[in-house]
Amino acid sequence: MSDTIPVVSIRSARSYNKDHAARVMSAGLPDVTRAAYPGLTADPGSEDFARATFAVQKDLGLRMDGMFGAATYTAILREHDTVPDDADYIVRNGRRFRVYPRTYKLICFDRRDELKLDLHPAGYFSPRVPSAPINTIVLHWGGYNPHSLYNVMSADRPVSTHFGVGLDEGNQATVYQYLDIKHKAWHAGGANEGSIGIDICQQPVTKHLDYYKKAGYRVRTEANTTGRGNDRVLSLDHRIAAAAAEFVQELAQVNQITLRAPQSHDVLPEDVLRQHTLVGHHHISANKWDIACWWSTIFSGTPHDIRGARS
Repeated sequence: MSDTIPVVSIRSARSYNKDHAARVMSAGLPDVTRAAYPGLTADPGSEDFARATFAVQKDLGLRMDGMFGAATYTAILREHDTVPDDADYIVRNGRRFRVYPRTYKLICFDRRDELKLDLHPAGYFSPRVPSAPINTIVLHWGGYNPHSLYNVMSADRPVSTHFGVGLDEGNQATVYQYLDIKHKAWHAGGANEGSIGIDICQQPVTKHLDYYKKAGYRVRTEANTTGRGNDRVLSLDHRIAAAAAEFVQELAQVNQITLRAPQSHDVLPEDVLRQHTLVGHHHISANKWDIACWWSTIFSGTPHDIRGARS
């Protein structure tokens, strides 16, 4: 195979890259890649970009056609963007983004051990529209704990979420990533397209008090003054609340989302909903009340524009 890319291949590569490259590398390129192959910072439909793609393919032992596809991007990440399995990271479009949590540990679906919880084999998700931005975080509750939620969503229910926040078997606050953020999870109906789903993995209904007490959760019954859902609920274990608050801000930073929350617990009209980037499922549907009663518990220590809704 020639070490130079033919003119005809440049034309084909430019056409392909113009349509596909930006989507393939939507999570960005490692700094070391950008420095070594500056042409990859050019317009994807340009000759410079095609030649840079050819060069990186040659160096990484790939098929040299100048077309920046999933195989090229995966090889770049494997070579230049290594984050160890035992680190804390979030995956978007196959790329690991390192985070440094203080109140929780983070376990991703792509880890090579028995701790991971992977919803990809269940298939309950869809491709996102390539041009649609990922700009909203939607909070839910689901399962008795993160493993319980995984068992429900990996069985026969066509639902999914990206993350679960709860206590692990040792009662340590843990965030599990179940799906790559590049996928559209099935968690909030019409709001799925541009959103990331997070489930708080504890139940609010008071009949579960004994279950959680015996399991070592720090919960009690309390009044729900939000006007959404039951009059009395279980409090949210403070370890889960702290982990959720910190993780939301880490997730927003990785995805360059400026957090804006509603000022009430009302269901929001679609045009008003689009103005906010952090909402509960109760802001989207009148049939849902997750996570109204726990909103202030999670976000009480954050700035008002993030905290938003008041009881």
